[in-house]
Amino acid sequence: MTHTKAAVKSWESVPIFGVGGAVSHAALQILADMGVTTSVTSHDESKLERALSLGATHAIASREDVARRVPEISGGRGVDVVVENVGKAVWPSAMKAVVRGGRIVTCGATIGLSRRSKAASRSTTSTRPSTGSLRASSSAS
Repeated sequence: MTHTKAAVKSWESVPIFGVGGAVSHAALQILADMGVTTSVTSHDESKLERALSLGATHAIASREDVARRVPEISGGRGVDVVVENVGKAVWPSAMKAVVRGGRIVTCGATIGLSRRSKAASRSTTSTRPSTGSLRASSSAS
């Protein structure tokens, strides 16, 4: 997902939602090994601490305003890629965090999908119905 759908480069910044889950944990390990700047989210402080020990650059408690914290961490720029597998609760934050031309990769939806994310997932899925990616528009909307 991080290499194929998102094509993450070592100089990019990537928030990973729900770092306690297996998919997010695996994405963190892969991206940390590449030297990517990662921000992880979780509602559980022990999971955030574990993620930091595994190479996460930043940890954000889910109770914080993630859509506001990610740009603060990135110096106001936003992020290049978002790894999202939680579902409707984080979709708005993911959309706000990514820069124009950035990518959002999804895999499953732990807490369910909203109508908007279902439509985006269907329209961006190439080979598997449970994964997808979305490239942010580079034109003004």
